[in-house]
Amino acid sequence: MLKLMIAEDELLERKALRFLLNKYYREKIEIVAEVTNGEDAYARAVKGDMDIILMDIKMPGMDGLKAAELIKKKISETEIVVLTAHSEFEYAQKSIHIGLSDYLVKPYLEKEFCSVLDKSIKKIKIRNSRMLKQQELKEKLKAIIPLLEKEIILEFIYGTDDLKDKFMEYKKMLEINSNRFMCMVLSFPEKNIFNQGLLEKVKSTLREKIEGVIAYIGLQDMVFLLLEDDLNEIVESNEFRELLFELKDELKYSFHTDVQIGRSQVYDSPEKLSRSYDEARAQLINKGIWAGTYLYDREKVICSKIIARDLDGVLNEFNDLFSCLVNGNHKNAKKVQDYFREFIIFLDRSIKEYSEADQEIFNVRKVERDIIGFKNIINLKSYMHNFLKKLVKQISEHRKDKKDKIIEMVKDYINHNYNEDFSLCDVAEYISFSQYYLCRLFKEVEGINFKEYVIRVRMEKAKEMLKKGEMIKRVANSVGYSDPNYFSRAFKTYTGISPSKYV
Repeated sequence: MLKLMIAEDELLERKALRFLLNKYYREKIEIVAEVTNGEDAYARAVKGDMDIILMDIKMPGMDGLKAAELIKKKISETEIVVLTAHSEFEYAQKSIHIGLSDYLVKPYLEKEFCSVLDKSIKKIKIRNSRMLKQQELKEKLKAIIPLLEKEIILEFIYGTDDLKDKFMEYKKMLEINSNRFMCMVLSFPEKNIFNQGLLEKVKSTLREKIEGVIAYIGLQDMVFLLLEDDLNEIVESNEFRELLFELKDELKYSFHTDVQIGRSQVYDSPEKLSRSYDEARAQLINKGIWAGTYLYDREKVICSKIIARDLDGVLNEFNDLFSCLVNGNHKNAKKVQDYFREFIIFLDRSIKEYSEADQEIFNVRKVERDIIGFKNIINLKSYMHNFLKKLVKQISEHRKDKKDKIIEMVKDYINHNYNEDFSLCDVAEYISFSQYYLCRLFKEVEGINFKEYVIRVRMEKAKEMLKKGEMIKRVANSVGYSDPNYFSRAFKTYTGISPSKYV
């Protein structure tokens, strides 16, 4: 039920309003407050929980228009209907720019009263429906930001070929402007301690000093990319050192073991991204943390090619690795098998970073059994080739599924609002998403840009209506064109013929 306040200093007028509200809107509107001056109207409105205000212009002290202006600045969603006498009509009319919903001229007929109230109620319902849908979309899209952060971290951990270009894109997606960055890695001697909740807590702590914090639990450690224009000054400050000391102390208290922190230098060139991670990791190696989990460089390259869905690159790197293994072990099948069993475990742990936590990319035990079963090294190589091909395909399909879900939301918005005037910026804002990322993603998934898709939807709807004999002017308005001549030109560009000839 909607909540309404009457702001009117005349008792008889308040009674008349109550009578009409009870007569026509008893099931829809609850009168939660009655006030007699502008000050009280403002004070009650800013407490919140108010959908509609019936506001008289002439009241003692602060007048209704001033109160309405203050309320709209504070709570823009509230629908305010001005009540005015004939002598004040022009004054009230000029003040609609404040953002007032409508006005009623006293004495008003019941039909007029209901017409104005119905319009306000409809606006509220539309807004609430839109807000509800927007909230639902926000919930669905919450997983996208962690996905982007995950991709950034893994891209620079594995040093993919197009890391620089992707990094610049990621920054735009996350609306990060700083060019200065450093890598920081948090690691415990005991593994599998970190979780998403703890990661968010540490991120929140770091954001007390640094605005741009990208993080992910990669290879069982917390990996952070810190971005800020004055990053050098921040990380060298006593305040930042104290923050890290307090963080280590808190983690030690929680888990009864020391956390080690590795940090890189501050850089301002994307070419140094992989170096920054290697520097942070090197500090942990020196502290003995990474000694048992150090990855071979060639394995990292293969993993980066898989992440980039570069099948040719994966197979070429694998062939080089296989040749080194066979030559180094003098074609000892048992040693080659043992190595690939460990390699499969590494791939499973690494590639899972690009999938849902509870989703199995491949069955590690089955692949291990298959590897053991090959007595011939050439057959083992062929098997590994096929395995890697399937793995790249799975990664590609998984990433496509994520993107398709976002674009389906955008297409749903277009299909429901093609008769309105909107832009990519409006849609991005509606679903709380980066305009830049949405533009790039839409073209990638649909093969055409956002504007072209909107035109296609509108023109296909127009063709349907024209076939039914609808007038061109009506069709134009129905598909979002206020100017029939502009619609006709756009239609001819799309179909090759004018609307009149199409019929």
